[in-house]
Amino acid sequence: MREEEIINYTELADQRIIEIFKLATTEMPDAERLFSHVLNAQHIWAQRISGKKPLYGVWDIHHKENFERIAVENFKLIRAVLKESPLDKKNCTATHKVFSTKTDWMKFYFIYLIILLIIADRL
Repeated sequence: MREEEIINYTELADQRIIEIFKLATTEMPDAERLFSHVLNAQHIWAQRISGKKPLYGVWDIHHKENFERIAVENFKLIRAVLKESPLDKKNCTATHKVFSTKTDWMKFYFIYLIILLIIADRL
């Protein structure tokens, strides 16, 4: 699976989860906290790769009304990062670990997608 396919799939997964939050008639604070964490992680990784300081902390909690805006901003940033340089050319600190190869990034996105499935199961 190519980088762009993974990003598209992840974006679609985020959109589906956001739609569930929009349709929800009950409060889901645990799910909102977990999805906030996912959005924060996307933002933090993209910002660090770009050499910028993240605006959000790892466990900042966002109102569900802001999820869509944050996700759109995240994917614009992620795509801008990929446009500058493909992941196989990146060697940067994204978290506390260095992702030095495309394979490292593929593993990261696979784990991320599993997290999204866990969140969706809790909704």
